[in-house]
This record gives sequence, C-alpha cells and structure tokens, in this order.
Amino acid sequence: MAWYQNPTVAAILGGIAGAILSVIASVFIWRKTHKVKRVDCLIHDVSSLLTVSDKIKDQLEVSYSGKKADSVYFISLEVINSGNEAVENQPVNIRLAEKSNIIDYSMKTNPPVGFGAVNQVAKSANGLDLIIDLMNPGDKVSFEIVSIDNEDDSIDVYLKNANVATRIISSQNGEISLSDLMSEKNMLLLAMMSAIPFFGGFARSMINVGLAQRIGKLSK
Repeated sequence: MAWYQNPTVAAILGGIAGAILSVIASVFIWRKTHKVKRVDCLIHDVSSLLTVSDKIKDQLEVSYSGKKADSVYFISLEVINSGNEAVENQPVNIRLAEKSNIIDYSMKTNPPVGFGAVNQVAKSANGLDLIIDLMNPGDKVSFEIVSIDNEDDSIDVYLKNANVATRIISSQNGEISLSDLMSEKNMLLLAMMSAIPFFGGFARSMINVGLAQRIGKLSK
C-alpha cells in the first residue's frame, strides 16, 4: 500500500492542511475587519562622527563655517505607516540635545513616486518639525540628519496625531525585532498556528515569550 493511502498518514496530512487553511482564512478575515491606524518611528543610528584619540585631541580642531565644532553627529531614522489604514497630516517633531545645531538633513520616501508631500513646518538649531501629508499602509519616510555641538546622543521624536497609535522604537536596545515579533497581529497569527500539528509547540513558546515581555513592561 502506498504511503498516501495509509489512513493514519491521510488523517495527519488532512489535519495539517485543514489547520493551515483555517489560519489563512482567519488572517484574511482579521485583516479585512480589524482597522488600525498606526505610525512607528524606528531610530536606527545616533553616532558620533568625531572620535579623536586623547593624545591628539588638544591639537586637533574641527570647524564648520569658520566656527569650532565640539562634536559631529549622524542620525538616521525612518517613519513607517505600520497599520492598515491611510494616515493624513502626520507630524514628525525631532529634538536633539539642547545645544545641538542641525546643519543638514535629507529625506527619502518609499515608494519614491506618488508619495504624499513631506513639508518642513519649522526648523530650529536643535529641532526639526515636519508634516507628512499622506501615508498609505506600508509607506515609509527615511531621514538622515547631521548635527554639530551635541552634548550627547539623546534624541526625542514626537508623532502625536489624532486617532493614530504611535510607537518610538530604537535599534540600539533591540526593540525593533521584539516589538515587531510581538505585535498584536503576529500574536494572533501565533495563536492560530498553535493549533497546527508540529508547529503548535513552537508557536505556544513564542506566545509565552510575548506575554512575559508585556507583563514585564506593565510592572515597570
């Protein structure tokens, strides 16, 4: 008797196929009915471009436009519509350390064509205020900033917008992978995967990790 004619094998394969189809259908229904407006800011890098040996620090001088610069910093971050609904008039307010001076910045949108305008509202020595006219789900704006005279690598980003959930995530402490892994959508997917033979144990372990992480945050 061929292996695929074995009743036990057929029952196992049928159960796996049925569970997978159930997961696919559940995810499809969830995406159609669960509307979320959410914007994330991922801070990728805040690093000093001026690292000088103590032996020559007193003999080296860096200047910008004829004035001495005590430090030079490079900052990269991106703002992403991580929900499943369009977001309009999304503010992005960036603040560096108090004595910082932003000397240059650039922006890149993804997709590059057909993206809503990104308008500069205000710019101060250590701050940059922008408005993104329209962000469809998955749209992303990347920023690169060069500043001088930063006292440290501190940065604050404000995204407050009506009826929009926002998150500020830093890659320096590993929050990107954990937050993405334990998002509400992926927790739901893991819960459904727990019903699939063979994969269920792995899915349940990941759910436990996610729940432990959330409980830990609530206790702080």
